[in-house]
Amino acid sequence: NLPRASAVIILNNPETLMPIAIMDGTAISASRTGANSGVASKFLAKKDSKSLGLIGAGVQSRTQLLAINYTHPNIDKIKVYDLYEERATNFAKEMGKIIGKDIIVAKTAYETVNGSDIFVTATVTKTPIVKPDWIEPGVLYCHVGSHECEFNAILNMDKRVVDDWLEIKHRGVESLAIMHNDGIIDDSYIDAEIGQIINGVKKGRESNEETIYFNTVGLGIEDVALASKIYENALEMKLGKYLAR
Repeated sequence: NLPRASAVIILNNPETLMPIAIMDGTAISASRTGANSGVASKFLAKKDSKSLGLIGAGVQSRTQLLAINYTHPNIDKIKVYDLYEERATNFAKEMGKIIGKDIIVAKTAYETVNGSDIFVTATVTKTPIVKPDWIEPGVLYCHVGSHECEFNAILNMDKRVVDDWLEIKHRGVESLAIMHNDGIIDDSYIDAEIGQIINGVKKGRESNEETIYFNTVGLGIEDVALASKIYENALEMKLGKYLAR
């Protein structure tokens, strides 16, 4: 019953460098990772996306669902799969109430991916799940965990987009990083970082048939940005506890 990860965020005043707030970072980290995929889906998924598949029924899939559902409110078919069916069932009940939509519990990972305009893998597996022949025209695949898909599934994509390529290579555990370290790909295989697409430097989705792979690891700067906003809101709402004055 421990959380997926444990984090503490200390915010410092940018001028004095003195600490101004200490806050739990676990929920913040999960939220910004979900938000990454939400933003990516805005630029990389089909505009009329109607179906979403989620592999993994943990906290990460919860924030992935919230963000992607916000970006694509017309999604009306949602499937979730987990190795433990009870977790998937609980996920479907809890999150279905929150977003006001029915969520189907899938029997297999393939069933989850099949027919989905967008699908997400957010697991702790060490054995690849997604296979090349699962990829259908027009799909957006958001890869959140580590080594979750077979190499050819990535190589067969029309576009490969990341949040920060240097950070992915530095961590070295994602499928893309393993491929790079093994000499299977070089930097030229990365079509864009998501910031380049958001800022119009590079193109996102160019057709409804294009298949796009998005790999996000999440960045510390995003935690700080979100924590800063939460801190400002807490001050306005007079929430929190002063440790010293």
